[in-house]
Amino acid sequence: MAAIAFYGSRHFDDSFVTMYDSLDTKAGLTVDVSTENVADMVKPGTGVAYYLQPTSDGTNAPGLFSYPCYTLENDKTVNFYQANDYDRVLKTTNLKTVVAYVNRQGKANEINKLASQVTVDDQINHTKDGPSTQEKQARQNGTPVTSNNKITAHYLENSENALTKVAVYYGLMNGITPDWENLKAYVQKGGHIYFDEDGDQEERGLIFLDDGSNSGCALIFGAGNPASGSPDRYFFSHLGSDGTVVDFMENKDDVGAGNAGTSADAMVDFCNHHGGQRALAQVDVSGSY
Repeated sequence: MAAIAFYGSRHFDDSFVTMYDSLDTKAGLTVDVSTENVADMVKPGTGVAYYLQPTSDGTNAPGLFSYPCYTLENDKTVNFYQANDYDRVLKTTNLKTVVAYVNRQGKANEINKLASQVTVDDQINHTKDGPSTQEKQARQNGTPVTSNNKITAHYLENSENALTKVAVYYGLMNGITPDWENLKAYVQKGGHIYFDEDGDQEERGLIFLDDGSNSGCALIFGAGNPASGSPDRYFFSHLGSDGTVVDFMENKDDVGAGNAGTSADAMVDFCNHHGGQRALAQVDVSGSY
């Protein structure tokens, strides 16, 4: 991983150079293992992306889209991507070529030192630097494995706008209308969004852009039925020119049972499998819904 980071910084401009030049010699490099954005990559490899982030960015790190990344094929071929640019592969090369380049540059000692300071944050299995003994035991017992990146009940209760961010991120990643796709692009570029109630319809929150314009996207709340055990559900929609709801994005697995919409638990589970707390960091939103 350290060798790949070095190789990228010497062959590509922009985010690879910024990443490598920003590495703190004491803090090192964090490699975020995630499926985030992989569906948009022209060469997804094995379906997992490795994002290269200076560990010194810490909790102030922006979303993963802000960092360069790579995917791996089964034969250890490396596909390099610039930050937030998944329509083209910078280069595809074999891992042996990467290692040979490091040795030719006389950087083996430097890379070995950096390799000892690499932190692997597995956002798919929610582990950091591999599972600990406690985590292995938890898995054997069938209990949840947590990490500093996982969205937990405690996080939702104590973090400002946490559930709103979960809902928005879920909508951005699953948007089925042009409005939601446009909103995703806006947010990925660092755009701020905010919620506002739709007049006297308190169950419907409209999403506005930072300049005050309506994004065309809305989030609609549907109260559950405690008596039947049906949970609260959320509907993602866009608005027509007359301001009425045009389309819903529903949990199609539940529609047959009469339970349209998506529950908070389902949204949280999705987010935890697509970046966790770190993924929510890229959603700059104000106003609770």
